[in-house]
Amino acid sequence: MTPQVLAPYLLRALASAQRRGRPITLQDLVDLLKVRRADLRNALTVLHHQGFVNVLTLRLTLEGFALGSALCSRKLPPIPRQVVDKEAGRVVAA
Repeated sequence: MTPQVLAPYLLRALASAQRRGRPITLQDLVDLLKVRRADLRNALTVLHHQGFVNVLTLRLTLEGFALGSALCSRKLPPIPRQVVDKEAGRVVAA
């Protein structure tokens, strides 16, 4: 799963948690979004380098909070799930 696919879901989840004043952990995000921990870490790293998330505290920057808050009022499509062909050992749908 690419960081570009996960970014809006992460921003929205983090903004929602910050609005409620509740801390959120990486495991909370894994449970909420139902994606691999490695994919979340990769996406968070990209968002951190872009200046939207502080990965040490798992809190949004002001710009990240603005984007995440804007996404809270939008309906996002379901996260695309990868289907792996076990015989061929490759992803056949995303």
